[in-house]
Amino acid sequence: MNRLLRGGRMRALSLALGGALLCLGVLAQGTAHAACTRNGSVRTAVVEMNVGRVVVPQESAVGDVLVRREFPIQASSQAVVNCAWRQSDTAEGVVVIPGFAALGDSVYQTNIRGIGIRLSRLGAGGSVGDVRYPHSLPISGGLGGTSYTLAGSRFVVEIIKTESSTSSGALTSGTYSSYRLSSNRNNPMLESRISGEAITIISPTCSILGQRNQTINLAAVPISGFSGVGSTQGEVPFSLDMRCNGGSGISGTFADVYVSFAGNAAPGTNASQGVLRNEESGGNAASGIGIQMLDDRGSANTPIALGETLRLARLNANEGDSSVVMQLLARYYQAQPNARAGKVHAIATYNVTYQ
Repeated sequence: MNRLLRGGRMRALSLALGGALLCLGVLAQGTAHAACTRNGSVRTAVVEMNVGRVVVPQESAVGDVLVRREFPIQASSQAVVNCAWRQSDTAEGVVVIPGFAALGDSVYQTNIRGIGIRLSRLGAGGSVGDVRYPHSLPISGGLGGTSYTLAGSRFVVEIIKTESSTSSGALTSGTYSSYRLSSNRNNPMLESRISGEAITIISPTCSILGQRNQTINLAAVPISGFSGVGSTQGEVPFSLDMRCNGGSGISGTFADVYVSFAGNAAPGTNASQGVLRNEESGGNAASGIGIQMLDDRGSANTPIALGETLRLARLNANEGDSSVVMQLLARYYQAQPNARAGKVHAIATYNVTYQ
């Protein structure tokens, strides 16, 4: 027995039949186009496409695969299809969910604006390889017959961005695909389904209020105000202000908003200290001094590690716009023992993401 679609010989035919071979040859003329047989004792294998929440990143592009999930096909090791010698058929994988238009590249538009779905099957057999839906695969029985099984195969679901603007909500529930014989379409070998809200799309948005690029001016401080490595002075508060929306969709669904900061660490420090290197050059540049960024949302001001991702807020679906504010501090930081007065100019970049 072999995996669909790869042939294997059934041992029922004895090569010792001798004179009966002529009779078989004559009968074959009338049965050359007979269909293969679907094993009625093997139930239809069902893949429940429980992908869960899919958050659409604001920076994602049309054509991006937002999520890819593989599901093992829980199929019987018994043959699901048997083809006797010279029997033939077509194994067809079709998308059956109504109202989903084909967009090309095996992607189908879903009921959620800007969101497509692509279905495929892996491990379909060494002679066939992996296949996407829809597809048609010819099968036939060799001398001694051929059997086929789905055991060991995997089913793949890809959620794809199809438009620059996307909506939120749950994908339509129901049967999405059917894998069957063209001669027996009422008894499929494999189906894929969505039950309830098994795939829910979240399309959050956050808009920066004011200028996306901020310049924070720190007042001049005396070099004598530093007492050694790790000492600070000249704190200045500022904030990152956003208006965010969790989008529309199923009540209880949400997306979390995160922010991270990146920059060059000052010599003598590590990323966890959150001290930015002085980018000023020339004879007027200060040395041994950097600028440290801190999270000012709690009672204790916490240095923001470079590259660290911080959770800002949770956006619930159907709640409209909300204000998200991150309170921050910037201050001078002595990073090396021999500090020298001069100009200090540091750069940090921030990135807002959703999960």
